Amino acid sequence: MTKTVYGRVYGITWGTGTLADLDFPDNKALISDSPVALRKMPFELQGNAAEVGLRISAEKTKTMTVGNIQAPSLSVEHKDTEFVEHFQYLGSNISREGDADYDI
Repeated sequence: MTKTVYGRVYGITWGTGTLADLDFPDNKALISDSPVALRKMPFELQGNAAEVGLRISAEKTKTMTVGNIQAPSLSVEHKDTEFVEHFQYLGSNISREGDADYDI
């Protein structure tokens, strides 16, 4: 799935580089500070996954923004993704506020 973000101008500035995704065997978090890039990333991920026989689950895909930013509407398999205020990723609770209060 690296093919989805490699060589693209996706992601956020992180140290001296760019962070565009977080990977775990059956999870992927796509990250960007650009609404245009966020709309493109799921489509590219779906195409790259299909090339190797994988499918992105529209039912399990969620959208969240950090801070007071309006989330762009995103779709997977022509279905809108669910917007959430928080979610759990690798045992940590991540919230829109961007702090650790919800996790604690």
